[in-house]
Amino acid sequence: MKKYRKYLLLFVLTVVAFYGSLRIPDVMLALSPTVNTLVVRRQDVAISVRCSGTIEDTAACPVQSELPLYIKEIAVQEGETVKEGQLLFSVDREATMQAVRLMSSLSDSPDSALAAGSSLTGSLLADQIPEAVYAPTDGRVKELTISPEKLYMPGKNAMSLSGEKGVQMRASFSESIIASVWPGQQATITGNGFEGTVYTGKIESLAESAKQIVHTTGTETVIEGVISIDGDCTGLRPGYNAQAEIVTDLRENALLVPYEAVGQDASNRKYVYQLDNGWARRRYIQTGVETADGMEILQGVEEGWELVQNPSVLNGDHIRVISRENREGDME
Repeated sequence: MKKYRKYLLLFVLTVVAFYGSLRIPDVMLALSPTVNTLVVRRQDVAISVRCSGTIEDTAACPVQSELPLYIKEIAVQEGETVKEGQLLFSVDREATMQAVRLMSSLSDSPDSALAAGSSLTGSLLADQIPEAVYAPTDGRVKELTISPEKLYMPGKNAMSLSGEKGVQMRASFSESIIASVWPGQQATITGNGFEGTVYTGKIESLAESAKQIVHTTGTETVIEGVISIDGDCTGLRPGYNAQAEIVTDLRENALLVPYEAVGQDASNRKYVYQLDNGWARRRYIQTGVETADGMEILQGVEEGWELVQNPSVLNGDHIRVISRENREGDME
């Protein structure tokens, strides 16, 4: 009897072990991490750079003089529209000559205020001082800096006349991107002051020399440029801050992977996880250019692969996982 009980117990244990082994994959699958995935496709990739700047009037004509001028009366006001040849301000010629003589006597140094703004010194002739200054073109008076009975010094605008032709963007290009931009390239323009509206335009010109801009974190070397703006610009106001994106190259039929699908190990090697029959397999990759939408993959990934998003949550070269799509399908 004991012998039969022994065989019966062995039979029961064998059956339990057999059916338990059948359930192991289900248990492993239930414990496997759930991941989101994406499928890699080829696409045309636009390579672009960004710059910032301000919106300004396109036809701003500066009104300035190479001579110091003692302002007698101002005939226009800020915002007033004037015609070419219209009186802007009158000059007190006698007071101007006295001021020039005084400055010349105080300093004959080339670094003096007079020499810095004018090629003339104490030999200034009376007939070179105008009795009045007139508008060089039609426009609207803006940036009025002079005052009656005050001396205007060369080196700055007395005012500027803004035309009615529209607006443009004066942009600052970082020296790190300037080699990839040139006049004629297309640009898209956005800004907080006109949020929700995207304008198009192109680079019209770039400055011949660079300049330094001081930030709270240090200085930056930039090259100024002008970007024209197409179409109706009624939503743009001079003084608005703006950002421009310029397409510098087009990679046709490229493999582009979103940043959230790319991981990086302790050796700074980039990798992705390929989903293959329920297993996430780590694949090291070689990347190309980086865009706003992701990285170009040069080696290590093939079109049609299903990749795990957020690979940093996985640890290992081969990991049993289940896609969220399949998990939700099983629950249904």
